[in-house]
Amino acid sequence: MVDPVTEYFDIFSGRDTKFAALAGATVTGPSLGWLTTKPRRVVSMQVSYTGFSVVKVALEGTIDGTNWYPLALFDTGAASVSGDIVSGSSHAVLAVRANALTLTGAGTVTAAITGTSLGS
Repeated sequence: MVDPVTEYFDIFSGRDTKFAALAGATVTGPSLGWLTTKPRRVVSMQVSYTGFSVVKVALEGTIDGTNWYPLALFDTGAASVSGDIVSGSSHAVLAVRANALTLTGAGTVTAAITGTSLGS
């Protein structure tokens, strides 16, 4: 089941706020899920890190809140560098999260997620 973090809509800008999925994480594992107000098809994640020599973070989505599906992968072994953005656009999802799969060394990792709603 998804541990929901409710999405917030900024009435002044007309935009959804980004979700700080991993904020200074130091160990592997998934973040809480971001339960969106509308289905999302295009979802992007920006990953920043310091100290680690190898970083792999999966952007994952779900429809049922239980089964998580990989949408995109940030991977320093595939030439990703701190600050890069990865996106998934093949499936509509109702919640998203970041999952730190590999963190080699010592440091911190932060992942921010945003997405566009269907019809946008």
